[in-house]
Amino acid sequence: MGVFVRNIRGLFALLALLALSVPALAKPINTTIKLSNPSKLGSTQLQPGDYELIADDAKVVFKLRGKVVAEAKAEWKDADKKMDQTSLVFSGDTIKEIRFSGKKNYVVVQ
Repeated sequence: MGVFVRNIRGLFALLALLALSVPALAKPINTTIKLSNPSKLGSTQLQPGDYELIADDAKVVFKLRGKVVAEAKAEWKDADKKMDQTSLVFSGDTIKEIRFSGKKNYVVVQ
């Protein structure tokens, strides 16, 4: 019986370690972002306005008045420090990164 208990404990310890090592978000990040100029997310052109931005483990979604208007794959990267504010990083008019206030990781738009 002692070997069985040790094996079960070892299995639980392994499962706990695996659960902690998976870089997954507990829940999607949901915020509002203002675009002052026409911008692109992937191949979708976005007009200036206030958008709801939702980012989960696999994608980012821009909504306008409750309707999905743009979506792109997301890859999460670790930053050196927590972000002071939510911001977008552009290449030309294309959104390349999304950085979230209070988070130590950010999204690279695919």
